[in-house]
Amino acid sequence: LRLLAGGLHPLRGEIALSGRVGLLPQDPQLLFAEKTLWEDMLEVLSQRGISGEEAENRAKGILSLCGLQELWERHAYDLSGGEQQRTALARAIANNPPILICGQGFALRAGYFASG
Repeated sequence: LRLLAGGLHPLRGEIALSGRVGLLPQDPQLLFAEKTLWEDMLEVLSQRGISGEEAENRAKGILSLCGLQELWERHAYDLSGGEQQRTALARAIANNPPILICGQGFALRAGYFASG
């Protein structure tokens, strides 16, 4: 998965992809800083050139989509494992990759989104 996402390079041959690829790792804590979910979402959107009211509206929508709207003031390390997975997914969605690769650990929690 890390080869496809660009985190590793193949020893032989090459991997050709058109566009960006997002990676949702098995351990979501690899993605977290010491920011609240809200601050983290705004930072990810800012890195994509989205700021102000548009960033706030997108952040609200993404957090709501992932069932995190009530947790926006909390730090990722204060969340349960499932909430951390959904936070990692929210970050990935904010980056808007055409392809999103999910590690095995995410499959265990995918039912949360299927019930919607």
